[in-house]
Amino acid sequence: MGKMQFDTIDVDKDNVVSRSEWDNFLNSMVVQSKNEEVMKPTAVQYRNLFIRVGAPFVVFGFVDNLIMISAGEAIDYHLGAALGISTMAAAGIGNLLSDVVGTSFGGLIQSMADRLHLPHPHMSASQLELKTARTIKHAACFAGLCIGCTLGMVPLLVL
Repeated sequence: MGKMQFDTIDVDKDNVVSRSEWDNFLNSMVVQSKNEEVMKPTAVQYRNLFIRVGAPFVVFGFVDNLIMISAGEAIDYHLGAALGISTMAAAGIGNLLSDVVGTSFGGLIQSMADRLHLPHPHMSASQLELKTARTIKHAACFAGLCIGCTLGMVPLLVL
């Protein structure tokens, strides 16, 4: 912190920033940031946001459906009659397994997506909170899951 900024915070000029002086400074910064107009992101920034947010969901949807279908089929084929469970119960157990795996490997999937060097949107926190940016993030999640889950149905071609 520079001398000029310190002098601005130290209102009573005793060369000590008191708790109330610090709180007042922080509150003034919050008010100042709320009053600043947020620059509208460009179309390229929005596109990059969509790609960066959606890509991990493609992988997640793929892994989730692949495991759910494969595990459900294996459980139904090998344990269904032995345990006396229905095909739907086997599918439910397969779904449980895929959810556990998906939750367990969520961080790994995200880090793998980060290593793809996908384009970064370079948006500020304020820009990411804009209604359009939030809508794009939700659309990217939805689209990524739809694509990933569709691709994850590959086992249905061979079962």
